[in-house]
Amino acid sequence: MQIRSILTHAAQALLEGLLIATLVVGLIAGTAFAGKPSGGSPSGSLGASCNPCALSTVATFTGSGLDGTNPRGMVAVTDGSGSTSWAGINVNPDGTTSFVWYMSPKGTYTFKVLQERHNRMTLKAQLSGVVVN
Repeated sequence: MQIRSILTHAAQALLEGLLIATLVVGLIAGTAFAGKPSGGSPSGSLGASCNPCALSTVATFTGSGLDGTNPRGMVAVTDGSGSTSWAGINVNPDGTTSFVWYMSPKGTYTFKVLQERHNRMTLKAQLSGVVVN
């Protein structure tokens, strides 16, 4: 009777381990594919209130040609060192947006506006070469 109990317990432990391993693989695979920006040319436009911009100032960015049926978006800001910062932005029903960014440190920046489409982040507008002096 004791052997049967040990075998039952061992089988349950094995199944539990397989379940945990499956969950871990699923989570890793899910995060690997989630939120990847899709390629292509941006359909919208993005402009800045300054270029060049003075160090430690706040610049206003305005965009158009975005998907007005999706009220949310993301801006990815890459500085001259290659570091990228992300922020959420609102999109108006007419497909326009505006947001502000604190311009520091010195360097050349690229701003990319992305929106979700079919569970993927899609590049909607881009502004490269924004200089901070």
